[in-house]
Amino acid sequence: MAAGGRLPDRDVSSVGPIPAPRCPRRTGSGQDDRDAGPSQAGRPARDVGSGAPHDVRDLAIHAMHNWVVALDNVSGISDWLSDALARLATGAGFSTRRLYTDSEEFNSNVTRPVMLNGIGDVINRSDLLDRALLVHLAPISEETRRLEADFWADFDHARPLIIGALLDVVSGALGRVDSVQLASWPRMADFARFVTAAEPALRWETGAFLKAYYANRGSAHELALDADPVAVALRDLVAAQGLWEGRPTALLDRLGELAGDAIIRQKAWPKAAHVLTNRLERLAPNLRSVGIHVEHSRTGNQRIVAVRHVPTPERVQSPSQPSDADDASNASSKIPPERSPVDWQKSVQVAA
Repeated sequence: MAAGGRLPDRDVSSVGPIPAPRCPRRTGSGQDDRDAGPSQAGRPARDVGSGAPHDVRDLAIHAMHNWVVALDNVSGISDWLSDALARLATGAGFSTRRLYTDSEEFNSNVTRPVMLNGIGDVINRSDLLDRALLVHLAPISEETRRLEADFWADFDHARPLIIGALLDVVSGALGRVDSVQLASWPRMADFARFVTAAEPALRWETGAFLKAYYANRGSAHELALDADPVAVALRDLVAAQGLWEGRPTALLDRLGELAGDAIIRQKAWPKAAHVLTNRLERLAPNLRSVGIHVEHSRTGNQRIVAVRHVPTPERVQSPSQPSDADDASNASSKIPPERSPVDWQKSVQVAA
């Protein structure tokens, strides 16, 4: 719903980039149905998550025909798919040759929320992790497990109430989003602003979303760093020395000494200085989140890399709130008490 549709005076799609929920699951957590529920709330068909697409063309066609791109039971994501999903979450144009033609081109420009589920951590590239929300689900016990037919029957009964609650939240957010200001904006700033505007409609405390969002982003940064052998070695280097400065070739050699022979023989380890430089550029946002800054400069004809530790300040902040006069002048942002999301949630629980 965030990807399309129109409400009075504002297109919902104007909220901007949409994060990609990533649900690392345990066996028996019911992730298939938990992913299917959100993606099916606004559509009559029950076409639950699909497998990973084979190429960019398949992904573009799937995104054009679905408001939510849900990939089910993913065991790994190739580099090209990770980059394509990152672009899809923030808006991307896809261009491929039209089938059975030599010169005609197939073009599309879409922004879609992406839902991924799988056992273990399947996202390891920082670009996609930087756009992701990580959700860890507990396994369902045998005492609470339900038949699929019973689950979907209850979901279909609750569907109108779920949609009503979502529309109330969207309405409340649309009435307040222009009044939300932050001293600094996080990654996926438009999304963060929109959800912050929805806090009163969700009955959340002021600043609750940003606090949770920064914590989730911290987990994503740690996941990206732990998954990259260069980042692991670089953290060891900074912990041991605090500051390192020299040529990229010398840095590659030093990191190799810290990583060990078994790691540097792996395919993921950079084999040349320019490959290491590109890797550090990609990891820069994740490294800065833990206080590691990588700076590039030149001395004459030589390239110099400086790696240093800089303490990171506390970044949780409360958004500015609209005044009472602003709220009074925008009555449409008020949600009637009898139709508040809390009441909708109670109704859903009774229906379920």
